[in-house]
Amino acid sequence: MSTIDVLVVSEQKDLSQRLTDAFGACARITSVSAGLDALQKARSHRTDLIIAEEAVGDLDGCGLLLNLRQHETTWSIPVILLTGGMSRFGDGLGARNRLAFYGEEAQAYIPKPVDIEELVVTVYEVFRDSAIATFSK
Repeated sequence: MSTIDVLVVSEQKDLSQRLTDAFGACARITSVSAGLDALQKARSHRTDLIIAEEAVGDLDGCGLLLNLRQHETTWSIPVILLTGGMSRFGDGLGARNRLAFYGEEAQAYIPKPVDIEELVVTVYEVFRDSAIATFSK
């Protein structure tokens, strides 16, 4: 079984630990708390998946995704966005609406508070047809 490299972009310190516990040896979890740090890490280290909060410090999840899609080494990295109920734009869909405006999409949107089991299933779904990793159900 291959191990996937997951980059978590979150200001919640316990999220990375909860993911590490949930995935065990199937994934290497790296955590950063800012979008610009995530961009640098994704460009300089192998990254198979990014899980990012919609709202983090210097570069939000939408800005992160748009920047990833513009760089040749990161354009194909799957992204799962963790979204709040209402965006700062008051539309209730936040990231999805903003990204659609730019013609981009994340692979999945998970509402906060994050249900770890739902997130694990979503990660499995992102990779179920991929040769990168195989997860047991």
